[in-house]
Amino acid sequence: MAKKKTKLSLFKKGDLNIIPLGGLSEIGLNCTVLEYAGVMIVVDAGLMFPGDNMHGVDYVIPDLSYLKKNAQKIKAIFVTHGHEDHTGAIPYILQNINVPVYGTGLTIGLIAKKLQEFKALAHPKLITIKPREKVKIGKFLVEPIRVTHSIIDAVSYGIKTPAGTAIITGDFKIDMTPVGEKTDFDRFSAYGAEGVDILLSDSTNSLRSGHTPSEKLVGEAFENIFPKITGRILVVTFASNINRIQQVVDVAIKNGRKICITGKSMVKNCEIAEELGYLKIPKASLIDVKSINAVNDNSIAIITTGSQGEPMSVLSRIVNDEHKTIKAKHGDTVIISSNAIPGNERSVSAVVNMLYEKGVDVVYEENAFVHVSGHGSSDELKMIMSLTKPKNLFPVHGEYRMRARLAELAKQMGIDEKNIIMASNGDVVTLNAKGEAKITGKITVGKIFIKERNAASVDINIINQRNKLAANGIVFITIRANSRVDALSAFSRSIGFLTEDSFKEIKNSIESRATNKYLKLLEENNEYNSILMKVNRDISKFISKKTGFSPFVETVIFRK
Repeated sequence: MAKKKTKLSLFKKGDLNIIPLGGLSEIGLNCTVLEYAGVMIVVDAGLMFPGDNMHGVDYVIPDLSYLKKNAQKIKAIFVTHGHEDHTGAIPYILQNINVPVYGTGLTIGLIAKKLQEFKALAHPKLITIKPREKVKIGKFLVEPIRVTHSIIDAVSYGIKTPAGTAIITGDFKIDMTPVGEKTDFDRFSAYGAEGVDILLSDSTNSLRSGHTPSEKLVGEAFENIFPKITGRILVVTFASNINRIQQVVDVAIKNGRKICITGKSMVKNCEIAEELGYLKIPKASLIDVKSINAVNDNSIAIITTGSQGEPMSVLSRIVNDEHKTIKAKHGDTVIISSNAIPGNERSVSAVVNMLYEKGVDVVYEENAFVHVSGHGSSDELKMIMSLTKPKNLFPVHGEYRMRARLAELAKQMGIDEKNIIMASNGDVVTLNAKGEAKITGKITVGKIFIKERNAASVDINIINQRNKLAANGIVFITIRANSRVDALSAFSRSIGFLTEDSFKEIKNSIESRATNKYLKLLEENNEYNSILMKVNRDISKFISKKTGFSPFVETVIFRK
């Protein structure tokens, strides 16, 4: 666990304190604590997927130490929408703090399904609320406000306290022709008229000028593409994008195709959405993945996951001939209806290249209009500021460059630079009754690395060791020793370091140096652990000088 800690100033009873535990200068880990008069609420608790340098890690969650420390003060969790970068840490919070979780219908449905995987949890208090349905928690009055995003049932939160009013936008775009509900402009405008003291705004697409295209345009693209395709169609998209899935279903049925839904998360999300009435698929149009090969290729559309090139996703298994039922073949068309999340570009490109090699036609964002973002571009970010008229702006949800660009947009909207809060994770942002906001302290923050199979955290030092092993390999040295000095011997081997022939060139030198170092340290009456450490250090320096590489060195001594 990576941590940083500085002294925290004392909270004043009449102030609203806003403390981000994650989500600043990164994509994911969104989690914000609000405190007023000894009562705390949490807005979102998300995870982040690991980077290439996080070997053996399934996902990352924020350090929850601060929440555990203040467990008695926390009275509720409010969730803006059902994406895992806003919900993924909730099970870990509820294992330690039994508080109600509030969210809209689909959001709570997805959380409930996720919690079933955590059998250690007691009966969680999941409370479904509707947009405009106000909830009072202590001195907090919290109201969900409908927004459009790439998942159904997304909301912002208007939060009123005696110290002032905050709005947390969550993820949003302003889609004037959405597939589903529109953004509730009236409520944002009403808050603006009453006075918004601080706006915590999504920054993700601040670098994009203009307006994010409407989701409806993707449906129109499907309408144009589907009639031209012969052979099987595989549409790969995010399992949470129910509106996108519905558009695929509608167009496929219109073109005489049966629907096959496959992939664990895709099947799960579609089942939840159907149960709640958000997704409608005629049973007569559905076929099971086991029956897919009995259907004519021109009469099937497969909806599945794997748009990020994830190794275990359905698309990756299809491409690598590892799927039990579906094999990629010449004449197939794969529509990748998503964009690559930053950091996943290489994985996505690799999958696309492999599809082309198998004679599959690939339709994706670069050659067709089959995806639009769920985040508002610069004009939409300006519009939300225009509607809410905030005294202070706190850019959140995005890398630093995105947040810095939102700050520039805010200045264009007339917000004074001193009223723009460029805080970091762990900063305490305090809003007083005068409408003044500033950073007043800092708490301990960090990340917890999770291995999903056993739900255990992985220490940051272990991650660093794995990175070194991956980059440089390891050298093993075995020293056999007994009372006869002339019987002393050593054996060495390497893995992931040099080729066998190259290692042979330094193997004898390593072994003789290790035995000589061992004897010298033994004569100096060094302790066993000290001998090991010093032998490892000496051989590491020797190898580095000879080869320019710095592998792990691990020495074992057998003594009789």
